Amino acid sequence: MESVVAVLGAGTMGQGIAVTLARGGRNVRLLDRDSPQLARAADLVRDFFAESVRRGKMTEDDSTSALQRIEYVADLTNIAGAGFVVEALPEDLALKTEVLARVEEICAADTQIHTNTSTLLIGSIADSLARPENLVGTHYCNPAPLMPLVEVARGPRTSDDTVNSAVALLESVGKTPVTLRDSPGLITNFLVVAFENHSIRALESGLATVEEIDRAVTAGMGFPIGPFRLLDIVGLDVHLAVTTSLHRQLGDDRYRAPDTVLRMIAAGRLGRKAGHGFYTYSKEQA
Repeated sequence: MESVVAVLGAGTMGQGIAVTLARGGRNVRLLDRDSPQLARAADLVRDFFAESVRRGKMTEDDSTSALQRIEYVADLTNIAGAGFVVEALPEDLALKTEVLARVEEICAADTQIHTNTSTLLIGSIADSLARPENLVGTHYCNPAPLMPLVEVARGPRTSDDTVNSAVALLESVGKTPVTLRDSPGLITNFLVVAFENHSIRALESGLATVEEIDRAVTAGMGFPIGPFRLLDIVGLDVHLAVTTSLHRQLGDDRYRAPDTVLRMIAAGRLGRKAGHGFYTYSKEQA
């Protein structure tokens, strides 16, 4: 029987990764110790597949099969037996290393661990692990079920087998993996986060409105989505964590969080998941 893939963290990214894997035929255990968040994740995953059927992207049977491949668990011991573990926790080095060290205790010695970190060095996470050769970075781009790119980054001690297995897994679920060296932000966040911050500062300066900037980026630059729509999908709280981590590591003011981000978070305007961010969303859209 094909091994289970465990996904740690049922936030926006964890949900997206679970959807991607289940849609690609993998059995998934989506874990979060926050029971209300886990229940919300289950609802949002069901909504995603229902919308996919409505839009003609999946058949009803395929949607039902994918949903049946996802199990929701709240205790870390429930991931025992997983062949792969995908970590999608907040960008907090201490949290990631604490949880992944526990994963090594629970899972078999050959279980491969994928970290979805988008700012931290793979090597810095691996330093606290007993089996650093089993750790590889697999950074999915938001929204994970829709964006084909996944950045695959190896740490200093990541084995060739771990990298090759990660690439094979990603290709098997329809992703386009790109291998690259370990660096803060990898390629996409190194570019995109600075671009998002520039867009926010253009808004702050009165250069244009949210809608005008998004329209200029999509119509003028050919991007599929504008920076403010993307920020709402990612979540302003997540953006703050990412941009703060990059600013701390790189010392580049392009990554310093704009004041608007701090004010919106304080007001609870986190983006789509909160019902309002740069845009306002109906209950069905949130």
